[in-house]
Parts: sequence; C-alpha cells; structure tokens
Amino acid sequence: MNSVKASMEKDQRALDEAEAWFARRLAHDDSDSQQFEKWLRENPAHASAWQKTQALWDHMGDWVQDEALADYAREAFEPEHTTSSAGHRERDIATRHRRASLRRHLKYAAAAAAIVATVTIGLGIGRTRSQVYTTDIQVADIHLSDGSTVRLDAGSRLEASMSWWRRNVHLLQGRALFDVTHDASRPFIVDADAGRITVLGTSFEVDRRTDDVVVTLLRGSVSIDTPGDPVPTKLRPGEQARWQADAKHWSQRGVDVAVATRWTTGFHVFDAMPLSQAVAEINRYSARKIRLADSSLSALELNGNFHLGDAGGIANALPYVLPVKVRDEGAEIIVSHR
Repeated sequence: MNSVKASMEKDQRALDEAEAWFARRLAHDDSDSQQFEKWLRENPAHASAWQKTQALWDHMGDWVQDEALADYAREAFEPEHTTSSAGHRERDIATRHRRASLRRHLKYAAAAAAIVATVTIGLGIGRTRSQVYTTDIQVADIHLSDGSTVRLDAGSRLEASMSWWRRNVHLLQGRALFDVTHDASRPFIVDADAGRITVLGTSFEVDRRTDDVVVTLLRGSVSIDTPGDPVPTKLRPGEQARWQADAKHWSQRGVDVAVATRWTTGFHVFDAMPLSQAVAEINRYSARKIRLADSSLSALELNGNFHLGDAGGIANALPYVLPVKVRDEGAEIIVSHR
C-alpha cells in the first residue's frame, strides 16, 4: 500500500511540475528552455505529466489564445508555495481549493469551447489559424511561424496549423522538404494520411505524389505512427521509409539523400527511369508539355541530370541519349521513334 501511495505522490509531483512549466509557456517565458528539456527527458513520468497537461488544451483549439482565458489558466497553474506559519497554511489551503476549482472550470471551458467551435465552424464563421499553401509549376519556400521552413514541390498542397502548444502539418498532395526548428515541448507532426510523422527538430522529406508515401530522413530522427500498428516505424539519417498502399506496410532502405532531394536544388536526377515516368516528372515543372507519340516509348530508360522547368532543353537532349526524335509544336513537344 505504501508503494502505491508513494507512486501516486510521485505522479502528482510530476503533474505539479508540468503545470508550472506549462504556466511559463503560457506566459511566453522561454528563458529556461534548456532546463525544461532536461526535466522532460530525465523521467518518463515527466513526459507523461506534460502530455496530460497539454491534453486539456488540445480540446480548446485556438480558443486558448484568448487573453482572458490565458490569464485564467495562468492563475490555475500557479506553483504552490509551502510555508510554516498558521496564517500562511490557511492561505495555502484556500489557494489549493481555488486552484482545484479553477481547474474544474477550465475543463468546463474546454468542453464549452469545443461546442462553440463546432457550431461556428458549421456556420462558416469559426476562427482558425490554419494556413493552406499550394504550388503550380514552381517550387516555393514557406516560412512557418515557429521558425521551421518547408520547400514545397511543384503541384503540391499543404495545410499548416501552428500555435504555441502544437505544430501540425497535413501534406495533402505532392512533396515537401521540412527543416524543423527544435522544440521539445511542441512535437512537429506531419500527417500524410498513411501515417503521422513526429519530430522535435530535424530535416526530412515527405513525398505523396502517388498512392505510396515516401519519407526520407536527412538529419535527426523521425517516428512514424500508423493506425492499427502499435509499433512506430523509426528512421535514422540516410534512411527512407515507403508506405506501400497495396501491402499496407512500411518498408525501409538506405538511400543517397543528396540524390533523393536533388529537386530542391533545381535539378531532375534520372537513374534508368522509364521515359514515361521521366516525362511526367518533367511536365510537373513546365508550362510546355512533352508528349510521347507512341506508348512503346514508355519503357525506354532515361539517365542524366536536367534543370527543372526546362522541358524544351530536355527534349532537345533526348535524341542524343535515346533512339528518338522530337517535334516542337509550340504548346507541346512530341517525342517519337527515330
């Protein structure tokens, strides 16, 4: 029984400490960020307590940004102080009762906020901090509010929801290279539908231009959680994980990340790629399109490095490396057998 009581007291201490750290974050006080990260890592109970403290606010969405509510929360999460005098003890007892009452009100506020948010969103007047980014035939650099950057490939669509307590990104289609600012209190989560990729601070690429999803890690570490699978897929730098839609599982392999991310430097890199696939890739970045005149050309393999967006230049080079000829018809370039 004593061991159970000791364990409960330990958990409560961890929760009180988590709330104290949370109050600092709520007040935008990051002066002790290194100490916070040390506290978070030194005991699994600390990480659990931090997640529990955040869980309440996850239900409140952007309503937690309300200044009055934030002040209310700071008061609820104020650290308790123990003193020896009778007068102080009475005040401490009153403070603990007030804190408990405030926490109950916070839970009710969270439930109410969720209801209000649902109603207002249904009416089309709900406020949101989400931002949607799209690209057509150009690669774009996106600077997120947390300091992270995203290089978004042509023909891509991404939705980012950033706040001081969470960083969520949904890659709806296309390909993106993420360079994530480290923040132990706010994991950076990329949802690619096949799984949720979670990082603290790292550099990685997510590609979902087909039914398969490919995650390539350049630096740091990532964990991929898949619905129905209790064991996450973890990657080390230089590794790539591919979600095979038909097989419903992740496969892993080592890759040359410089080659895999060459598109971010403005180049196609084709290594024995079937011509039909290479043409589809080239056309993504160019207003002028290449078209194969005969489906039998599809199996020809293309090798070489070419500039993104230069369909005309690439087409002119094809007869030098493949048994084909090209015909420029203005809006499109026709490739046929030589």
